[in-house]
Amino acid sequence: MDLIIGRTEASFIKEKWTLLYGRRKTGKTYILNRFFGSDLYVLVAREGTIWVQGDIQRKMASPDEMADVVREYLLKGKKVIIDEFQRLPSDTMEWISSVHPSGQLVISGSSMGVVKRILGPRSPLLGKFSFIKLSTIEPSDLIREMPQDVPLDLAPYLSDPWTIPFLEKGKILEEMRKMLSGTSYTVPALIGEIFHEEDRILSEIYQGILASIGAGRARAIDIASLLYSKGLIKQESASQVSPYLNALKDMGIVESVGIYGKKREVVRFVSQMMTFYYYMESKYGLERGLPSYSESRENLSRVHSICMEHYLVKAYARKLEGYLGYSFDPEIDGIVVNRKGNPIAVIEVKWTDLGKRDIDNFIEKTDGFDCPRYILTKKEVPIDDDVTVHGEGSIRSFLKG
Repeated sequence: MDLIIGRTEASFIKEKWTLLYGRRKTGKTYILNRFFGSDLYVLVAREGTIWVQGDIQRKMASPDEMADVVREYLLKGKKVIIDEFQRLPSDTMEWISSVHPSGQLVISGSSMGVVKRILGPRSPLLGKFSFIKLSTIEPSDLIREMPQDVPLDLAPYLSDPWTIPFLEKGKILEEMRKMLSGTSYTVPALIGEIFHEEDRILSEIYQGILASIGAGRARAIDIASLLYSKGLIKQESASQVSPYLNALKDMGIVESVGIYGKKREVVRFVSQMMTFYYYMESKYGLERGLPSYSESRENLSRVHSICMEHYLVKAYARKLEGYLGYSFDPEIDGIVVNRKGNPIAVIEVKWTDLGKRDIDNFIEKTDGFDCPRYILTKKEVPIDDDVTVHGEGSIRSFLKG
């Protein structure tokens, strides 16, 4: 699919020094190359090789040579990008930063751990950069640029920029199966790249946690129970997995959603493509290949509904400028609260056929909420109750309006 997405984050790069950071494959280089013109572009490759493009186009012999060139450009008031800056020696960045605030320097990094260390309390770079964190594409940005003939069903997956060239308009379940078959090694490879950038080992415990989340284990205690049964941890305790979950959050792989009215949370993948992959991996073991469409259709449909739910409740929470919560009892897909924890919206996502019983059940279990109530579904269904049903057209209008 040929789709150009204008990212809100690009507008945050002002006439000053900026750090753009986020996990691998979120579109940092794309934003810098397409929406931010520079006089000098520096790419620091994984093995430490330094490539420079601009008036000068060549490989630099050393970080010191590159730093001298960058300083010269900045002192002349020019714009410079250093991509994957965290691969440079710290003293190189300190030398470059000594010309602050001359020119405009934008640095980008894929390692959140290294970024935090470099810009820690004692760092010479502290106070010289504004910060922009890049994750998946904002729903309002994506839906604003999506043509009407591109189904909303694709939005959860297109929000990962790397999927855009692979996805096409078609029957969504067939398309996602084709996508999964063609890129079955991409998600594991991406996870491996993220861990490599963070100087972490993708241990059996991390792999077990990712598999557990894919299989629907959302609470730390449930993940711990599964890992304990496999002999991966010594105690069946949430404290055994919490440090690993916190690390995955720092790496931008998972995020937490609060359980409404409780001081607990569930964890979900930030990327719905990862949700899709790990769910199907938990069902079939994708290293052995994916079953036929007819054999896997039921699970394809089930995980697609999960991805639509996670994507849409998060998108509505962002649009309403609130915080997303979840409820187990009663089961409510999304409860959006304000800073004080008061509900400002409750949301149900029913991406299969919506029937009267579904509507009645939602009305009954949300009867005690004094706030707008939304049911999100594929087709517009007018009802007379004090519940708003948004079909695909209304969802698009709501999110990009």
